[in-house]
Parts: sequence; structure tokens; C-alpha cells
Amino acid sequence: MYLFIRKCWVKTTFTIPESNLSFQQLLEQIEYYLLTGWNLLLLIGIFNAVLLIALGLINWFTGSNPKKGKKMVLGGIILFIAIQWFVFNPPWQYIFG
Repeated sequence: MYLFIRKCWVKTTFTIPESNLSFQQLLEQIEYYLLTGWNLLLLIGIFNAVLLIALGLINWFTGSNPKKGKKMVLGGIILFIAIQWFVFNPPWQYIFG
């Protein structure tokens, strides 16, 4: 595999370390990392929704830009509802039954 680093091509080799993991343990590790990534994405989404609502309220109530503030609050609420839907109905629930 070749990587482009600082305007030159560098050949890299990837080796798989020898381990005593069974195939089932490997799948469990992959599942763990995927679920950790999923939870991180949901956490970032919730943080963004709360931040969007807070900034929208500041814009709205200070009078600096009330129309944009109302839109930001509405967008944050919609984002929060969408994230909560994904929390209670994850996609793999529909894929794997």
C-alpha cells in the first residue's frame, strides 16, 4: 500500500500481529468499536443540538437577529428529536431484525 506524504510516495507494509484471538472474539471487538463510534456520534449530535438551541436563544432574546435565532432553536429541536429517535431505534435493529 502506498501513502502520499509530503509530496512523495512512501511504501508501507501492514502486518497483522500474531494473536490467540478466536474469530468470535475478533467479531466482538469489532462490534465494540463500532458501538463506541456510534455512541460518540450520538454524543456529538446531542452536544450540537444543545449548542444550537442555546445560541439560537441568545440571538432571539438579545434581539441581534431574532428571525435567525428562532430558526436555530427550531433546527436544534428537530436535530435533538432526530437523535433521540436514533437512540431508541438504532439502524441495525431494522437490518438484523
